[in-house]
Amino acid sequence: MESRMIRYMIWDGLAGDVIELPGVKGKFLSMILDFCKKRVAWAAGGDGTLEGLKSDFVNVDLGTLIHLGAASFYLKTNDLVDLTSQTLANRIQGKTIEEVCRALNPEE
Repeated sequence: MESRMIRYMIWDGLAGDVIELPGVKGKFLSMILDFCKKRVAWAAGGDGTLEGLKSDFVNVDLGTLIHLGAASFYLKTNDLVDLTSQTLANRIQGKTIEEVCRALNPEE
C-alpha cells in the first residue's frame, strides 16, 4: 500500500523537506501512517493477522471513520479507501437518515 498522491508530488518535484497536505488533518494522517507502518511490519513477518490489523484501524467512532476515509481518498491510498468505505457502509446499513445524522452529530 502506498500513497499515490505523495508519489506524484515527489515525481513532480513538489516535495521538499516538507510535504503539505492541506486536505488531511494531522490526527488522521498520523493514524494512517501508523497503520501503514504496522502493515509493513506485519508483511515482514510481524505478529497478528492482516484482518486483525484492519479491524483495529477501523474500530473508531463514525466521525473519525469518515475523516479517515476522506484522508485516504485525498492521499490516494486505495486499499484504505476501500476498507473505510466498506466499514462505513456496513455501519450505516439498515439505519434511518435520522439515526445516521445522530451518529455523526452526537452533541445535538
